[in-house]
Amino acid sequence: MAKDIQFGIRITADGRVAVVEAGNVKRSLDDLGTATKQVSSEAVKLNAEQKNLSQTLNATASGIGLYSAAWNKATDAILQAADALKNYIKDAALLNARHETMGVVMEVVGRNAGYSRREMDLYAASVQKAGITMIASRESITKMVQANLDLAIASKLARAAPDAAVLADINSSAAFIFLAS
Repeated sequence: MAKDIQFGIRITADGRVAVVEAGNVKRSLDDLGTATKQVSSEAVKLNAEQKNLSQTLNATASGIGLYSAAWNKATDAILQAADALKNYIKDAALLNARHETMGVVMEVVGRNAGYSRREMDLYAASVQKAGITMIASRESITKMVQANLDLAIASKLARAAPDAAVLADINSSAAFIFLAS
């Protein structure tokens, strides 16, 4: 025969403790609600500050972009100016070398024909006074000596060169070289 065994659990509670604990839970929930409102308020402020920071960063980036573009343009302009200056100096040096070379050639050809350096320089200067370039005047005087032409007509040819240049649609130095040849 089987015996039936019965177990029973009896739970008793003191209502005063439950009420106190319920009050503690309510205060904790109220504190949590207040903290949540504060966090929400701070989050709104933080969001506004982030928006302002984002606008400031965008404006700064735009300014940097404009500054960078201006810097690049200025750099390009400086490089172009430096290149132009380099070319000008190079051209000036080459023209100076050509002028000096023509001076030596003119002197040697003149000396061989019986003219002094001073006489050759005076003839070249008289041609230059008529608006002919220094190099063209030296080159033409040299050619005239080589062709055994009278150098006294050099200044007359130089004065006629501008009129010939207009007719031929060339510059007066080129016209003088042509007339003196």
